[in-house]
Amino acid sequence: MIEQLSSPDGYEELIRSLIRDPALLVPGIGDPDRVGDYLRYAAGRPDRLVLGFRQGGAPAGLFVLLVSEEDSYLELLLCLTHSGEALEELSLFLEAGFAGWQLDAVFHPDHRLLRELLAGRGARFEKEQLKMARSGPAPDVPAPDVRQLDAADRDAYLAMHSRDVYWTGEKVLEAPDRFIVLIARDGDEAAGYLDLTCCYEENEPYSLFVRERSRGKGLGRQLLAAALKLNRGRGMTLLVDTDNVPAIRLYESMGFSEVPGRRSVTAHWSL
Repeated sequence: MIEQLSSPDGYEELIRSLIRDPALLVPGIGDPDRVGDYLRYAAGRPDRLVLGFRQGGAPAGLFVLLVSEEDSYLELLLCLTHSGEALEELSLFLEAGFAGWQLDAVFHPDHRLLRELLAGRGARFEKEQLKMARSGPAPDVPAPDVRQLDAADRDAYLAMHSRDVYWTGEKVLEAPDRFIVLIARDGDEAAGYLDLTCCYEENEPYSLFVRERSRGKGLGRQLLAAALKLNRGRGMTLLVDTDNVPAIRLYESMGFSEVPGRRSVTAHWSL
């Protein structure tokens, strides 16, 4: 049965037995040995839901979800199980408690049981992505056409920003403790942007965009160079579609390389 947990106590053996399975690698956690710490952190937050599943009395599944009441939105952040029954019970629990909500799940492409369950529930899948990482000093790339967003750029930034994401432009601007926004200009016009997380030891260019008529002018490289300098030598990771060869080449030229075994796919499920 599914149970809400206030701590991972009692599930330690399950965690130890599963965290080394490549198909269950957690996209947002760099070190598998820190899963226990992550679970304790999540259990203490009001915007996280930590669930366990017992099969025949023994722990057989662990799940963490981000919960946004305001947006009727869930994100499956952690899915540790080899049990199809655990996933079926989780889906029934969510359908009963969060009917009408949107759920996003980011998971390893080889997590076959989760993929099959989501496909059976009519989820929509995005392209497979790979994770890239770099560390160390920023490359010496001038960025004369990039500046941090100010009031004059706000409307142009919102007009360019993708809306088919959880972190819309409006939400990014409402979270200045989490994001820095960089704007690239082509002449007198805002022509691209980069949303950069700024509050972690390992930050992420969450969204990088250059409008079509301004591409080929090096603005993407300038945005990324400015982000690396603002990051002040801390770690940086990003996700990119496996078939987006131009973007992968850009990131490689800036010192990023693929993290082996850390590919992921995102599914969108309307509960």
